Amino acid sequence: MKSPPNESERLEQQIAGVERTIIVVRYLAVALVAAGLLVGLAGARKFTAGPDDLSRMGSFLQGTTGALWGLAGLVLVYVAFLGQQLQILHQKEDLRLTREAFKQQQAEMELQTEEFENQRFDTTFFALLGAHQDLVKSSEIDTGRGPKAGAEAFNMLLARISERYREARARDAAAPSLEQAKKIYLEEFRNYEGMLGPYFHSLYHILKFVDDRQLPVERADERRRYTNFLRARLSFSELIILFYGGLSEQGAGMRSLIERHALLKHLAPDRLLDPEHRAAYRPTAYARPMSKNRDIDKPSRTAPISSPPLSLS
Repeated sequence: MKSPPNESERLEQQIAGVERTIIVVRYLAVALVAAGLLVGLAGARKFTAGPDDLSRMGSFLQGTTGALWGLAGLVLVYVAFLGQQLQILHQKEDLRLTREAFKQQQAEMELQTEEFENQRFDTTFFALLGAHQDLVKSSEIDTGRGPKAGAEAFNMLLARISERYREARARDAAAPSLEQAKKIYLEEFRNYEGMLGPYFHSLYHILKFVDDRQLPVERADERRRYTNFLRARLSFSELIILFYGGLSEQGAGMRSLIERHALLKHLAPDRLLDPEHRAAYRPTAYARPMSKNRDIDKPSRTAPISSPPLSLS
């Protein structure tokens, strides 16, 4: 089934139709003028130069040639009317082309604006990520076995937490293991808040910056590209500490971001203090579903995301 013509095709058809009509009507006018002339010349031969014949010839010419030429005049008036109609159609076509050009310019401006926003977002994101990595490199901790900096500091902190957790389980194996782990983490956080506080604040604000980005539904999964960059720069020690930090009362805002952006995707259960602790997070924390709708991953929030994460102050 043929689809109905669009506005452009419809105007072109109307213009072509009017132009064809003008040509036909012009030929008709010329034909009427020629017919009047021929009829007049043919009839004039039948009359002599006498007064009576001249009077009769005038009446004849008025009834034949005059009538045909009068009709030709009406036809030419119709041609003038068609010419005005054709001019109006051309004006409509010019207006349509102007609207299309404006829409194209508007689309190009929107594309340029989008590209500028993407560039600005990329610049800000990678600046935040670079600052966070500098913060990790400058982090320093001393658990009594000599100071360690950077990734080694997180390895040492995790080793201390793991050692204390094993001792706690040996003393009281009947106690809930997850509660023991959370208590130990909180105590160690208090001990090393000077290092962990800025670290988690920086990590939280990078995630929040990505999460708050306004995107149309069909581009919502672009956030994943940025969270993948961030996750790839976290060591396993950082991920495990982040795991237990997000379970603390102060880490409610961070926990919702962890679950929404699958930040624990590469964290195997056997790396946790207890593999059963994995169930403390929703499955989306480990593998985010492929969806264009960002809201499918969102949990019902019991704490506002904007609350400062992992801070005891």
